[in-house]
Amino acid sequence: MGLRSSLVLAVLSTSAAWAAQAPLGAANTGGNCLTLSGDSPSTVYDACCAGDTKSGSGSIDGAEFTYTCEQWALPYERTAVKATSARECAQLCAARKDCPAASWAAKGQCYFVSDASYSSRPLRSILLLEKTGKLVSEPEPVGGCGDAVDAAKVKCEQDAKEKCDAETAAIKDQCKADQTKAVQDEIRKCDEEKATLGGSCDDLKTKAEQQCQDEKDALIDAGKAQCDQEKATLTDAAKQQCDAEKASLAETAKKQCDADKDALTAAFESEKKALQKALDDANQKLKECSAGTGTGPATVVSPTTPENEALLQEISRENFSSICPKFAGKTFTTVDSQGYKHDWQLYCHSNVGGASTPNYNWSCHTQDIIKLLREQQENPNFKALWVNTNNVCTPWTGGTVFAGGPFANHHLVLPTRPAYK
Repeated sequence: MGLRSSLVLAVLSTSAAWAAQAPLGAANTGGNCLTLSGDSPSTVYDACCAGDTKSGSGSIDGAEFTYTCEQWALPYERTAVKATSARECAQLCAARKDCPAASWAAKGQCYFVSDASYSSRPLRSILLLEKTGKLVSEPEPVGGCGDAVDAAKVKCEQDAKEKCDAETAAIKDQCKADQTKAVQDEIRKCDEEKATLGGSCDDLKTKAEQQCQDEKDALIDAGKAQCDQEKATLTDAAKQQCDAEKASLAETAKKQCDADKDALTAAFESEKKALQKALDDANQKLKECSAGTGTGPATVVSPTTPENEALLQEISRENFSSICPKFAGKTFTTVDSQGYKHDWQLYCHSNVGGASTPNYNWSCHTQDIIKLLREQQENPNFKALWVNTNNVCTPWTGGTVFAGGPFANHHLVLPTRPAYK
C-alpha cells in the first residue's frame, strides 16, 4: 500500500509540473483576484478592485469565471452565504448547477443568482462573478507521459530498495542484540556450571561461543534470504503496477488528443466556411459595384471606398469586449438612406465630457457598433454612442459631447465632422 501511494504521489507531482508549464490561454488572464484568500474580506476586495484593473477571469474547480468590480446582478437569492473572498464565493457557486453568477460583497457576503436571464447594475463595494460556461482542464504535457511514468517507475524501485535496506539493517541490529544476549546468557550459564561442577568452565565457554557463532550465521543467512525474497516480490509488484498505470495514462492521453483534434478540426472547418462565404459575398458586391450591375438599376453599391467597406465589415464582427484595442483611434464612414456620409472615430476606454442627454440602454439588442450607429445616424440630435463591456449602450442626444478621461471597459464613438454628401 505504501508503494502504491508513492507511485501515485510521483505521478501527481509530475502532473502538477505539467500544469505549471502548459499555458491555459485566456482563462488565466486577469485571474489574480480569484486566487486571493484571507480572513479580512475588505482587504481581499481592495486587492481585487483598488488598482487600475477592475475585471478579469480565472478558473475555479474546473469552471471559468469572470469578475467585474462595482457590479452586481438582479434578481438574486436574498439569503447570503458567508465567504471571506471572491474565490470562496466562486467555489460555492461552481458547486451549484443552478448558479450562473454570484455577487460578492466586501463585507464577506455571497449572494447566489439562479436565474440565467439576470441583469447587472453598478454598485460600490461589491463584485460580480459570472460563469463563462467554459470548462477548464489541464492540457496534455509536451512530449507525452513517458518521462513521467519512467520517473515514477524509478521512484518505486528506489522506495523498494530503501525499504529492503532498512529491513536488512534492522535484522542485523537484532542479530547483534541476540548475539550479545546469547553470549551473556552462556557466560552466566557457564559461571553457574563452573560454580557447580568446577574446572569445566573453559570447555563450556568454547562450546557456547561456537554455538553462538553458528546461531549468528544462521540468523544472518535467514535474514538475507528473506530480504532477497521480499525485494524480488516488491520489485515485481512495482513493475507490474508501473506498467499498468503507464498503459492507462497512455490510453487516456491518446483519447484526449483524438477528441481535442476532432474538436479543433470541426471548429476550423466551420470558421473557414464562414470566412469563405463572407469573402465571396464581399467579392460579389465589389463586382456588382465595379460593373454597375446587380438586382436594381446600374448604380454604385456604396459611395465609400473599398477599404472603408472592408473596415466596416471587420468592426461589425467585433463585440464591445473585443473591439478594443484592435480598432482604437480608427476613423470610418457610414452612409444614411439620404446618401449623406457620416465620419466617425472610435475612442477606447474613454469617459464622456460635455453637456448632453444620455439615453441608457441597460441591455443592447446587438453589440455591432456599425449597426447601432446606422440606427441613430439620421437623428439630427444624435451626438455620440457610448458602450461598455457589460452590454450597455448609451446614445447621447442634444448639446455637445467630447471624449473625457480614461474609463476602463467603456468605449466612445464621436462624429469627426457634420454629415455631408
